[in-house]
Amino acid sequence: MGCITSPAINVSFNDGNQLLEVAFDKFTETPRSYVSINDLAFSVAGSAIQSGNSRANRQTWAIASYVDSDTAHTLDEIYRRWDVMRAAGGLAVLGVVDQTFVRNINQPVRATAVFTASPTFDKRDTNLWLAAFGMTEI
Repeated sequence: MGCITSPAINVSFNDGNQLLEVAFDKFTETPRSYVSINDLAFSVAGSAIQSGNSRANRQTWAIASYVDSDTAHTLDEIYRRWDVMRAAGGLAVLGVVDQTFVRNINQPVRATAVFTASPTFDKRDTNLWLAAFGMTEI
């Protein structure tokens, strides 16, 4: 599978003691999509009936990106600190700045999110890892 090099997705987390940030820019595929929350049904008379949440669709990220060892370790630390805060009942949210699919790179998608799939790390070379994880906007 090829590698798509595109503008970055930056993920940050602040546990109250330290701000940690990582950037991803070498993706195996386009990482962002939407959580489907709208239903479409048809009445007996054939009229379309749309239902769902009154809030706009949330975004979700399934990130698989090649990173160096330092970025892999920082992502792992972000996840561990996020999970400790979440388990303690704290407000565990990630900051996301996504430039991957925007008309103007200076107007990125900004969101807050939570991990929905924990990171996995696959060592590919001496200083090259494939990091994969999921996040969903809150």
